[in-house]
Amino acid sequence: MKPTRIIKSHAVTSAHVHGGPSAGPMPAAKPVVRVVRNGNLVESIEITCPCGETIIVDCMYDAATELAS
Repeated sequence: MKPTRIIKSHAVTSAHVHGGPSAGPMPAAKPVVRVVRNGNLVESIEITCPCGETIIVDCMYDAATELAS
């Protein structure tokens, strides 16, 4: 097994995740978060990144929680 090599910060250049350094600066906008409800229950949470990508987190409940709401 090779030993772990630590790279010093002065030897690292940063690149933007979206398209690398030629893509220009990242947008200053913040993500948009939307909560989707069904009565008192949260069904899902939608997060839309300024780059346009959307992530949906589905909320799962057991039967007792759904009946109690």
